[in-house]
Amino acid sequence: MTMLENVAKAICAVNWPDGNPDTDWQFFKHEAQAAIGAMRDHTLVFRQDGAVVHELRGAPDDIWKTLLDGILAEGEAG
Repeated sequence: MTMLENVAKAICAVNWPDGNPDTDWQFFKHEAQAAIGAMRDHTLVFRQDGAVVHELRGAPDDIWKTLLDGILAEGEAG
């Protein structure tokens, strides 16, 4: 299951209680893309003490956006 499918299934389950997320998730693909796109705009991840979380090498914003760009591209391919 792709991240896009996983998010769409979660949206389906919340918004369509009588639906079947395993088969009806595609009806919520655009909402999932919008949600993931909104996450892409987030700049940094902070801990409670105010320190920036960045375990990977590189600029945290670039790592975050590259990760989410890959997820969003899954929706463009299918």
